[in-house]
Amino acid sequence: MSAPAESAPRPSGAEPHATACPNGNAAAPLAAPGAPLAEISASLDAADAAGRPLPPHAERWRGELTADFGAGLANVISILDPDMVVVGGGVSNVGLLYGDGVRAVRERSLRDPAAADAPQGGPRPTPVVRNELGDSAGALGACMI
Repeated sequence: MSAPAESAPRPSGAEPHATACPNGNAAAPLAAPGAPLAEISASLDAADAAGRPLPPHAERWRGELTADFGAGLANVISILDPDMVVVGGGVSNVGLLYGDGVRAVRERSLRDPAAADAPQGGPRPTPVVRNELGDSAGALGACMI
């Protein structure tokens, strides 16, 4: 087991989601410190859409988030074999989970229909979808009990 990667030291006064410019000043933060995951994800998506390169720490964060999501969800799918996974709550607002995150699930899943030796009509990937009721789906379900 390897030791976790150490983060680069922050310049004095830099926010946690900021990066250092070559001159040592802190760049504008991608999101406010302690911001919800969906807000940080939206900031990354906006930077991508604008063609702005992401700071190294943001790329690392995105990679770690999608890799962890992929590994965790692939394990759940491998153990429980559900017909579908519905992502709910605030996590359902994190757009990158439906692109990069689902690709990470497919890479780690035991049910890989893209494998060259997969039989025709064999296992299909488990769909990972956003809930249709929004952040309050759990509360609505609890009220219906």
